[in-house]
Amino acid sequence: MNIHRKLNGHSKKAKHKASDFKPASDARSLAYAAKDKHAYEAAAQLFGQSYAQTDDLNDRGEEIKAYIQLGLLSTAEFKIKQARELTSASGFALLDAYVKVHQGKNQKAVDIILPLFSETGEAFDYAQAFFVLMTALNGLGDYERSIKHGKFAIAQFPEDDRIWLRYCEALNALRKSEEVFEVLEPRFEQGNLSDALIAQLALAHSFSDDQQRALELYNAYDEKRPGNPLINWNRSLTLLRLGKIEEGWKQYFKRWEWAGFPSPHRKFNKPLWAHGAENGRVLLWTEQGIGDELRFLSLLDKFAEVHGNNIVLEVQPKFIESYKRTFSNIEVRPAFFLESMYSPREDFDSHLPIGSLPHILNLPRDAFKRGAYIKTDPLRDFFWKDKMVRYSEKPKIGLAWRSKVMEGRSQWYTDINYWRDLILRDDISVISLQYDDISKDLAVADPELVDRLYIPEFLDQMDDLEGAFSLIKAMDFVITPGTSVAVMASAVGVPTLSYGPLSPMSLTSTPHMHEFPWHENHWYVPITTVTNSSEMLHQSLHVIDQSTKKPTEEGKS
Repeated sequence: MNIHRKLNGHSKKAKHKASDFKPASDARSLAYAAKDKHAYEAAAQLFGQSYAQTDDLNDRGEEIKAYIQLGLLSTAEFKIKQARELTSASGFALLDAYVKVHQGKNQKAVDIILPLFSETGEAFDYAQAFFVLMTALNGLGDYERSIKHGKFAIAQFPEDDRIWLRYCEALNALRKSEEVFEVLEPRFEQGNLSDALIAQLALAHSFSDDQQRALELYNAYDEKRPGNPLINWNRSLTLLRLGKIEEGWKQYFKRWEWAGFPSPHRKFNKPLWAHGAENGRVLLWTEQGIGDELRFLSLLDKFAEVHGNNIVLEVQPKFIESYKRTFSNIEVRPAFFLESMYSPREDFDSHLPIGSLPHILNLPRDAFKRGAYIKTDPLRDFFWKDKMVRYSEKPKIGLAWRSKVMEGRSQWYTDINYWRDLILRDDISVISLQYDDISKDLAVADPELVDRLYIPEFLDQMDDLEGAFSLIKAMDFVITPGTSVAVMASAVGVPTLSYGPLSPMSLTSTPHMHEFPWHENHWYVPITTVTNSSEMLHQSLHVIDQSTKKPTEEGKS
């Protein structure tokens, strides 16, 4: 059974009801006429009527697809369940998996699809099955398995761009840019590349050092299909990597137009904050992750200079006490919104997401940087400073080697063994700033390194951020991937080196180690993967030596 390749927006559907179609033929003929006119509401009703008259499961299948087109996934799911109780036809299993994917139930979709490949007898749409399977695997972050299935599927269906798209999405998620270039560049040169695949080619270039090429491809796409929200988002990041700050933040400002933007899409009855408007009391609300929240709020003082202190700041609950202490001149409260995404109370006159502060302020690159700005708890500062002095009189190096989130990011992360030359140095002490369960990490680490690594086991560094801030503040230097630990360390004024893919937040395209523009004493090392970045460790040791003012011993740098 064939499944529609993508859902159309409601705005593009003709507004028809079943009664609009005159009884020139039976319900099925009328249903197909409605479908041809994209009148999916009428089609669903008419196919349902035909099924009620004939018990023909093809009518039920068409009815379900019409509901999918309308975005009524729960209704479609219910009718699929009814159909699967009557038949084992693979077409309904495919429809079920397709709906599960669009509901975010990716593992259930995989569990439905995989058995179909081992069943024999009934023919079904294998290309569609691979497309749905790869979509689900990508949604799970299981990119390696998606690539494996993609290679097989492409060999069977070389002209199916849906499969190529999911395959390239998985390659890009793992930053395998060269493989994307290898398969897409020849087709692009021949003019045989869909808009969606042009976007994937551009994304691969944005992950490499050729940001200008990425921008050219995004612009080429935009000329054909202007206003695509995902393209605008990706282009904004490329512009920022190129140091085109004003244009980059302008595009970044449009991020909420992309339905897939990874943050709650809150709704308000009050207008967005705007220059020159009567903005009154403004709600400044959090978005994205902990590190993003901390970074953007480094600009809060500058925003207050423009707007004044009549601000309500809604943030992640973990930060409440720290922010109340830091931003004592404004109201700080935990972010809270209804299932409808509206606020339960709108005691403000305008609103602004924190990620829009750079665009609102229109700052040059050298105006972002600032020193410590988070005020920590003095008692907990004393506790951790005293504990660290008692532990060791040597400079304390805080170390995190990965994020909690591993899917699609593992190529930038290390294990404890990677840092052997750091941990075994006699002139420093290394403290674990890893904030999640590290039992598996310790199990595969060299016991000698585990013995030398200080692990604050009684501190919940994930949820007790007051304690985590104070522990980090007791460090002389912090080294970490580009995680929230990097921003937390900079926010309390600790010299920091972070590393990872070329970051748009660096506001530069340089592939070399550079000063991070948002914070004083923060260095960033762009890498493709840890395994091909042997210099990263030596650069880190050199920066640590310079920062802690300890001369490097011969043979250790």
